[in-house]
Amino acid sequence: MLHHDIHEKLLAYTDRELELLRANYQLCHKFKSHMERRFFKDNYIHIEKQTRFTKIPLHSHGFIELIYIYQGKMHQKINEESLTLGKGEILLINQFARHEIEAAGQNDIIINFIIKTEFFGRLMSLFDENNIISVLSFQQLMAEKNMESIFTLKWGKSTQFKTLCMSSLARSTVITT
Repeated sequence: MLHHDIHEKLLAYTDRELELLRANYQLCHKFKSHMERRFFKDNYIHIEKQTRFTKIPLHSHGFIELIYIYQGKMHQKINEESLTLGKGEILLINQFARHEIEAAGQNDIIINFIIKTEFFGRLMSLFDENNIISVLSFQQLMAEKNMESIFTLKWGKSTQFKTLCMSSLARSTVITT
């Protein structure tokens, strides 16, 4: 029942989407520090459903973005490379990667996990500092030469991440914005 309620909320139009459908115009997104403050307030992670029906122009930002394709598909260009993801797939975009997103259609439901880079430092503090794999993984992710890197996970029909995503959304209040 809980998943059905969240599913219905994800399919419902947000105020921004209704405005776009009525006005038929393109939204201009600017990712400045005031946006980051809006995203994070007192948290390391902000979860939101991506607004459909509008292209998101070329941009970059100082946070990490994990994108989950709940249903449908997403077309994105990252560092001049075109990429299409489908239902159940995950994309991790490191900070400062230049990317743009094509307008999502009515049946394209995309969930963004916007993550402060400090979250990974906090997360790593929970691991044993003598664990070389943990230390190297964190250093690799945060290395300046990898700031524009992306990671794609194609889980397809795996339900593990979907379950995690749905439980996170159940605790989140941002899916209807």
